[in-house]
Amino acid sequence: MTKNLFDHLEKIISFTAKIYAYLGGFILLVLTILTTLTVIGRNLIELGLGPIPGDFELVEMGMAFAITAFLPWCQLTHSHASVDLLKNKFGAIGNRYLSILSNLLMFCAAIFITWRLWVGLIDKSSAFFPEVSQILSIPIWYAYAACFSGLCIFTCACGLTLLKAVRAR
Repeated sequence: MTKNLFDHLEKIISFTAKIYAYLGGFILLVLTILTTLTVIGRNLIELGLGPIPGDFELVEMGMAFAITAFLPWCQLTHSHASVDLLKNKFGAIGNRYLSILSNLLMFCAAIFITWRLWVGLIDKSSAFFPEVSQILSIPIWYAYAACFSGLCIFTCACGLTLLKAVRAR
């Protein structure tokens, strides 16, 4: 892969990951406001207010998307939680190979999770009567599709970090 193509690919994935991270943050903000309004409404039932119907369904779906939206940026910035027990035992060369191994394992995990979510998305969306949420009747596959988009970007980010680790060797 030529350097210019690699740099261009890195910019596209990085930009997309950043946009998704901002979108995930926005969704979390909306969910926080939604939860706050529901709690206030539950405490003011005697005034004619009440909880927002289906709030927990929206929180479930929104949190699932937010998590998958944060994963690509987290991967690109090396912000995953890590245990550095072995890092001090190896020299610079050993740490490069350890980086390749950890990025390879993350890439494999990302492929597997994305594939299984795709299978779930097909299952949830192809039924004659698709499964819907209990209160708001939102088709469940909408959440699957939103999460799948984030996981596709995550898989690309994992592939990119693996390529960078191999190139650094």
